[in-house]
Amino acid sequence: MNIIIDPLTHSPHLKYLIPNSLYYTLPNNGSYPSGYYNIYEFIHKYNFDYRHDIAYMDSSNSFQHMFIIMPIISLIEIYQGSSYIGMRTRFLELIYKYKPKITGKLIIIDNHDFDYLSHNHLKALGIEYDIILKRSYSHLNRCNYSINTYPYPFTMCTLNDPFVDLLNRSMIYNTNKNNKIIWSGGVYNTITIYEEDSISEFSNRKTLIEAITSKYPTILDVVQIPNNLFIQTLASYKYVLDLRGNGRLNKRLYEIFTTNSLIMTQQSDIIFPFDEGDHFSDECYFSDEDELYTNYIKLETDPSLYNKCLDNQIYLVKKYFTNVWIWNYIDTILTK
Repeated sequence: MNIIIDPLTHSPHLKYLIPNSLYYTLPNNGSYPSGYYNIYEFIHKYNFDYRHDIAYMDSSNSFQHMFIIMPIISLIEIYQGSSYIGMRTRFLELIYKYKPKITGKLIIIDNHDFDYLSHNHLKALGIEYDIILKRSYSHLNRCNYSINTYPYPFTMCTLNDPFVDLLNRSMIYNTNKNNKIIWSGGVYNTITIYEEDSISEFSNRKTLIEAITSKYPTILDVVQIPNNLFIQTLASYKYVLDLRGNGRLNKRLYEIFTTNSLIMTQQSDIIFPFDEGDHFSDECYFSDEDELYTNYIKLETDPSLYNKCLDNQIYLVKKYFTNVWIWNYIDTILTK
């Protein structure tokens, strides 16, 4: 058996992805840190009762691998503020409790938004591990990560885990589409710089949205959508805008992948561990409002190009964003 330690309830989908696994999270009890759901909300949403898994984990003494979902720099004061103490204490308690029961490897899934050298912080925290699967793994730092750090853009540091639907439910198709681009989400600008780690992250959503609606007002719908209609509404548009949030990988990206609508996403250097030759179409990326408009017009005036880009996106989603493919990717790393 493998065990999954996810105290913040960021990745319940791993219960379905990792074979023969037991899942640990915390209930939402008003303390910090804690999970997001009470037990009844969790069971209703994810269709399993983690209390049984935890009871088994506590009563047994031998497991194979341990996967711990941990936004590493949230355990450090300059990034998390005073609440880092509770975060660090809880994660270290769980590691020290379950690590002695592991006969295989300890895998850290670093799901934080920011790009930094995870291994440096784990060393400072005194955490011994075997593998890091890193969400924000960039071309910029690819030569600076430790040799046992691997790209892993298959998780989020957010509530309401988007991979549950993406990996376990059928894609939502809609053939009667609005030919505009849709955006639904927060509109803000942020800049985060930590010189200690050479961290530099930004979101320019507000600036971009204002520029698009000012210069090209006919191509974009900015709307607020009720949760129960969210994915269906995205699927009713030919194009869905994906903008940077706290990090370069936004939850919206994975929500778009559950539909047959085409992503229009900001340029990013985050690495997806696809086979050589597999990548999202160039026309789906833009750096500013002018490039977005140029790509949009190109796609709108050439239906065959639009279909080529959308078919490529659906091909990539169906090939790589599955429980089987992701587990095989992890298993290959484990057996190196």
